[in-house]
Formats: sequence, C-alpha cells, structure tokens
Amino acid sequence: MSKEHINVTLENGVLTLEAETHRENKEEKEGRVIREERRYGKFLRSFNLGEDVSEKEIDANFKDGVLTLKVPKREEVQPQRKRIEIH
Repeated sequence: MSKEHINVTLENGVLTLEAETHRENKEEKEGRVIREERRYGKFLRSFNLGEDVSEKEIDANFKDGVLTLKVPKREEVQPQRKRIEIH
C-alpha cells in the first residue's frame, strides 16, 4: 500500500487511521482475457489519545511500507503558588 492510500486524522482526541486499496490484474493472450483478478481492501482503526495531545507536534512518517506516528503529549502546566499579602 502506498502513502497516498492512507489517511490519518485527529478529532476530539481520537486518532483515526484509514487505508483503502484497489488493484486489478489482467492477463491477455491474443486479444482474449485469460485471467482477471480484482482485489479490494479497507482498513480502519481508531485510538483514543485523550485531550492532552499536542496536535501541532504530531509527526507521521512512511518509509519502506511502515507508517510511524509520533504523538507527543502537551507539557503539564504546573499550578503556580502565589503568596497573597494580608493588609
């Protein structure tokens, strides 16, 4: 499958991978069809990543038929402690 057939989306903390492929193979001899094959495949997978995902830093890489996704979490905001003076 090529990367053009793969679709990756993130919506409300849910990462969805979709892929679809169509292939046709036809063998002819002397103008007559000897063999004809059609293949169709669809893949759909969803992962709930939660709301603490850094959407802007998501990285997708497709190399040698392997899709690699890096989905970093947002840095946790530490509660700040502030001293309030009493008058």
